[in-house]
Amino acid sequence: MKRVKIFIFGFIFILALTTISCKTKTECENKGHSWIEATCEQAKHCTTCGKTEGEVLEHSWIEATCEQAKHCTTCGKTEGEVLEHSWIEATCEQAKHCTTCGKIEGEVLEHSWIEATCLSYETCRTCGYIRNHQLGEHQIEEATYLHPAYCKVCEEEFGKRLVCSPKSIEVIWNVEGRFLTKEQYENLDQYLKVYGILEDQTRVELSLKDIEMHQELQDIDSEVYLVLSYNGVECVTNKTFLGLLEVTNLDFNQLEIMSKTLRFRNQNAASLYVSTESLRKFAIANGYRDINDYLEGSEWNYPQITKQYNPILEDFVPLLYYTKNGYCVYIENYGRFDGEYLGIHVYQMPKNFVSLGLDYLISTNMYNLYFQIKQYETYLVKVENEVILQVTGNVTTMNLQYFSKTEQDNLVYNVSQFYGYAYVTYQVQDSMYYHFTGNNKYDIIIKITPTTNEYVDIEFSLIEEKIE
Repeated sequence: MKRVKIFIFGFIFILALTTISCKTKTECENKGHSWIEATCEQAKHCTTCGKTEGEVLEHSWIEATCEQAKHCTTCGKTEGEVLEHSWIEATCEQAKHCTTCGKIEGEVLEHSWIEATCLSYETCRTCGYIRNHQLGEHQIEEATYLHPAYCKVCEEEFGKRLVCSPKSIEVIWNVEGRFLTKEQYENLDQYLKVYGILEDQTRVELSLKDIEMHQELQDIDSEVYLVLSYNGVECVTNKTFLGLLEVTNLDFNQLEIMSKTLRFRNQNAASLYVSTESLRKFAIANGYRDINDYLEGSEWNYPQITKQYNPILEDFVPLLYYTKNGYCVYIENYGRFDGEYLGIHVYQMPKNFVSLGLDYLISTNMYNLYFQIKQYETYLVKVENEVILQVTGNVTTMNLQYFSKTEQDNLVYNVSQFYGYAYVTYQVQDSMYYHFTGNNKYDIIIKITPTTNEYVDIEFSLIEEKIE
């Protein structure tokens, strides 16, 4: 009985499906299919009966750009993200643009022209474009006593250096900050600067290419002198200025020199900063207690005490110094370098001062042991074209500093005692001149000028071979 029931139900179900199918078929046959075109997701099909035709379409992809993500032009489906712009900055040929999508922003730049020179064409500094294939003119630097006229761009020279007729020439050693070896001494011409003093006292630098040089070995002190000649004018100058330091008889190979630096002020003075400890060891190694004991044992005269102006302390400090044969040596005895280094200073009096005995007279009254030496032919003092004082001859002048009123009076008194003749005074503006005359061989003129503090500067001049 159970099997009969199952059979009846199955028959009824199949009969119902057949009835529906036949009804739909009859509807699509009577009215036609309701087709939906194929897409990338479904094939072409009837929405009524579900019948299909053909295949599912393939996607038609457009790659991502800076405006749209990757997408299908058939169905509109997207994948991934919109790309970023890849910008190329504007040039003189193209505006700013994206190399990915070609989008443009802004305008094409204008050319920025570099003017043509004698070596290069007119060129755009932005893009390198050459507008005119013609070179420019030379940029001429005028001739001087050091060099002929030349082009500042290509360095081509035109003509010759200027030539003057100086009244005298002078030499400046260009050795600041250098510790010279003996080999370098043989090539000192590269450390020289030569100046010509013209009739109107104008000072012009001269080219060493125009200077004739030769060396002379002098018997006195066995020093090598350099003789310079320019356009008929000669100048003799001390070549081995380290000889000023060598008179101390120190072996510099045993000393620690600060930064290997030789400090040089002028041809009559030189100084060197040496390790205090190495200086002490040197003295002991040579059988002396200290450097002062060593100098006393090296045939230097018994030390004298003077004073030196210390610009750091803004005051004078005691100073022990030694003299010998027109030289003076002293050890800087205040701690410019916290006591680690001491300064060895040597200066040399002009030989004519030494021969007359003026070296001792001035040494005992010298408070700034760095002095300057000048040499010229006429001592002349003028005020508004009126000649106040004039002496013609060989003039050697020393410039001294830091004298008090009492010390200046003592110097004038000592010179009057030394010279043996009276003096004449001249007040010219702020300066006082003391002219010692009466000796037929030489005159002495002392010029005293007040400074901004309570001290005075002194100009001590010796005039020899006077022309009346």
